[in-house]
Amino acid sequence: MGTSKIQIVFGPGGRGGISSGPSAYGKEVRAALREKAKATGVDIIGVELSPAQISGLAGFDPQSGRLSEQKRHADMNKVRDAIRFAADVSRGGCVDLWSQEFNRSVIDAEWNKDGNGKKIFFGNTPEELKDIKKAKITKYLVDARTGEPIRESVVQTDDKVTLPKYRTAGDANLKVDPTGRKLKPTDLIDYEGKYVDPDDKEAYTKLVPLMDSSGQLQVEFLNWDDVEKRTKAHNDRLGLTGDKRKKPEEWYYERKLSSQLAQARGQVSYYGHDLSTYYGQLDDFKKERDFAKKIEGGMSPEAKREWVTSNVIAGMRMRGEMPSAEREKLLGMNPSEAVQHQINRHLETIRGFQEQALAAKMNLREVEDKIGNIRTPQNFAQDRSFESYAQLGIEAMQVTKERNLERPVYIGPELGWAGDAYGGHPREFIDLIKKSREKMKDALIAKGYDKDAASNAAKTHIKGMLDTSHLAMWYKHFAREDGETDEKHLKRFQEWMKVEAVNMVKEGVVGGVQVVDSITGEHSHLPAGQGSFDVAGVVQEMTKAGFKGNIIAEGHEEDTGGFGQGRILTETWRAFGAPISSVPAGQQSGMRGWGGINRSYFGHTNPTTYVVGAYAPSNEWQPWSELGFD
Repeated sequence: MGTSKIQIVFGPGGRGGISSGPSAYGKEVRAALREKAKATGVDIIGVELSPAQISGLAGFDPQSGRLSEQKRHADMNKVRDAIRFAADVSRGGCVDLWSQEFNRSVIDAEWNKDGNGKKIFFGNTPEELKDIKKAKITKYLVDARTGEPIRESVVQTDDKVTLPKYRTAGDANLKVDPTGRKLKPTDLIDYEGKYVDPDDKEAYTKLVPLMDSSGQLQVEFLNWDDVEKRTKAHNDRLGLTGDKRKKPEEWYYERKLSSQLAQARGQVSYYGHDLSTYYGQLDDFKKERDFAKKIEGGMSPEAKREWVTSNVIAGMRMRGEMPSAEREKLLGMNPSEAVQHQINRHLETIRGFQEQALAAKMNLREVEDKIGNIRTPQNFAQDRSFESYAQLGIEAMQVTKERNLERPVYIGPELGWAGDAYGGHPREFIDLIKKSREKMKDALIAKGYDKDAASNAAKTHIKGMLDTSHLAMWYKHFAREDGETDEKHLKRFQEWMKVEAVNMVKEGVVGGVQVVDSITGEHSHLPAGQGSFDVAGVVQEMTKAGFKGNIIAEGHEEDTGGFGQGRILTETWRAFGAPISSVPAGQQSGMRGWGGINRSYFGHTNPTTYVVGAYAPSNEWQPWSELGFD
């Protein structure tokens, strides 16, 4: 009641309790929605897919913890359906979806610091901010070929990690290597004392493992601080910048894999060298067999036995004591047959070494492929999300043109929930939209679009939805200053909300805002003004900063909770201070506020029990029961 614009939400409960999306509604229903909106003068401004429908476009599966390409494409198809649904029932508008792209930690997120570098949000408990080194953060990597988490890469940052120790210049008391290079005590060296580049994976086979007095290989125990410092040194040495800089978990796991790489290369070299030797011996045996065939015809049995003993058995015994049964069997053969027997045994040895060499080669290739395909979940999933939004932005553009819609259809993320999932923080929201736009722009340029036209199209068809309740959920993670009262803590947080909301507007990424309040920072849908947060003030600051998109009341919980139908709008109007301009006769002229109306007949859910004024019936007409018409 009283609304002129509506956003349709596909909620979690469909027919029969089954979650259903746009594809559950056919042509007649869509036409009816369109005609009903036209007849009533209501503008359907777009649709939203609920978290039960979709939770991002990276293909992240919360149940398995993996990034699935199959799920990504299934989710993209749901958005494609929503784009066409929006085009069928409206003049164009938004298609927004809740953004929880993949898991990540709050405590060490790059945005989690103020101007002085101090952490402002905690992840699980406030205590972790007191000693960041004790925060238990799980780090892991994914295999870019499958999206599967690499289980052996999982580390906890509050635990010590281990790496093998290798010989350094300090261990050998060397200050200069044989090439004349000056050495630091921490520089790695090979068996000859030459410098080994720690960033060169090919050189890892030259490293010399350190052993203790008992012959056991030594390892070093590192705190996560040590890993971070060594990663920074690695990045600085190679001059890496931006996204090319390795993360500590990448550097650490690559060092673990480099040890496996060195071992695999050593095995390939070892078995390869032995195979070359055995192949050479095989040629010699064949020549000996051919020679034996030529001479054995004129040899006596005794001479044959002596020849086999000297030329076959003696050589075979070098590999171990020969069983007496085999010895007697050989002595009963002609020399060429005995050599052939020797060749057969030699071929069995070669086959064994070939299998070992092949296994080593396959292991080497597997380790090399693994090193080449390790990614942090963030980098890997982000790329997928950017690509997905870009493709769907192009689809929204095409549908807008094909249907000749009055306004463009656009798609984009809705700010997700605060916590350990990418897409819930304003800086991530901005990054997600802007980089998706870059992907879309590049794709359009590749299709022949002008650079400016491609950029404008990307800005038009990819925009986000800000939910003020989701923004307020960061209150649960907002660190309290020493001695800070609840009132001051809330006030300081609300200033943060306004700054971040204005920043999103200035970055040009917000297409609409859903006005929702919350009482504690938990996820809820209270009408504006009924919670603890100045959500109306947030939107007003956005408007001052230039925001011109749709403002949607989403505080529906009290409507369905028995507190009075219509509060989703009346309480929102009240919170924004909307006046009533018409003044009844006999009242003083001037603006009238909602306070005098919300509890009057206008805000009631039941009809009045009496009729007044000109609407009262005449006494000339009465029913036979003599009861009044009112």
